[in-house]
Amino acid sequence: MNSTRRILAVLGAVSTLFLLGCLEHVDTECSGAAPLFCDGNEDDSGDACGEDEEGCRAVTRNVCGREAVRYCRETLDCPAIDDQCSEGTVACDPMEDGPNCEAQVRGSNGCEQTLYCTPAETCMAELACDADESLSGEPCEDGEQCRDITLCGETGYCRPAVACVAVPMCPEGYEETDEPCDDASPDCVIETLCETTIHCQPLFQCNGFPVCQEGYVESDEPCASSEPGCQVESECGHTIYCRDNVACDAVPFCDEGEIESQRPCAPNERACREERLCGESIYCRPAMARSADQRTLAGPCEPIEWPMDPFVMRQGDLEGDWLYLDVEYSGGCAEHVFNSCFDGGFLESNPVQAVITLSHNANNDVCEAIESETVAIDLSFIRSEYQRLYGVENGEVIIRVDGAGLQSFRYVF
Repeated sequence: MNSTRRILAVLGAVSTLFLLGCLEHVDTECSGAAPLFCDGNEDDSGDACGEDEEGCRAVTRNVCGREAVRYCRETLDCPAIDDQCSEGTVACDPMEDGPNCEAQVRGSNGCEQTLYCTPAETCMAELACDADESLSGEPCEDGEQCRDITLCGETGYCRPAVACVAVPMCPEGYEETDEPCDDASPDCVIETLCETTIHCQPLFQCNGFPVCQEGYVESDEPCASSEPGCQVESECGHTIYCRDNVACDAVPFCDEGEIESQRPCAPNERACREERLCGESIYCRPAMARSADQRTLAGPCEPIEWPMDPFVMRQGDLEGDWLYLDVEYSGGCAEHVFNSCFDGGFLESNPVQAVITLSHNANNDVCEAIESETVAIDLSFIRSEYQRLYGVENGEVIIRVDGAGLQSFRYVF
């Protein structure tokens, strides 16, 4: 089929050129056959090639003393060609594999393809990527900067190398050792990073076992994420789970010199601890001089403009004459100051009410870290005013704090 098409193409080109020469040069004597413009696998045409047309080229020849231009388009339709080496041979690199790497030609009549193959038993080449690439057996994915290489019947994939400069380190409580980990050292840990491996032994031998606190019973079932009354105890690599003893009827209590409270300890609150027994929790704080970041007296409000920079009042607790408030604000680059005052008047209700204004001066702090602290407010001035106005020694006042939304506390003295 292809031979017939080429012969017809050649005859068409010859007759076309001969006729072209005769028409243009009637008075000129041309000797010899008209020149061929196109190859045997191309069609001759007077139609110019398109701007982006593939397989089309312009050819200029001398016809009867004048230059003529024709356009040649490929007509060769190559069949699918097997690009595998013959049986018993594998692909090779003629630059690296020596004389045993020979060319094998596939196809014919302008559809040839050359492969380089060597007997499988003589192929000793190893896959290797360029110096700035890394070799792996993971195939390339679409759109990835990756190329495949095949040698001696083996295929690998080359990707740009990524420099790895990290260094493996032993976990906390371990130190690096020259002795490799084995069955005789079950506590040994192997750390590998960036193709570097180290062996780590514990700094000390731990022989202890975790135990549950009083009022709890040991369990092998892990605590649920939000399960109340379940604690995790770990020691020397052993972990147990402790749950409330439902048969327990004991009551938790604080030590002497501490004040019991139902308000949980704040995350950053010092000198506060939880006492839990038989499923019940209380929170113990020192009875005197409880920890606070700032202390202020709820004295008379002066006729000045009190700074009222934003803050959030998380929770509060009354202990004696002291009202402790856990506050939160954004900052971290300047000192924040809290002050309080009482306007001297009681709101008549049963019991009466007193409103405290809590001011916050951020000192133009523009930082945005979340800060928290405990502010202690001395209520002794309010107690003294109540005793003076009502002529009694003991009483009860509802303390309302204004500054970040009203919150109320029952003050008994």
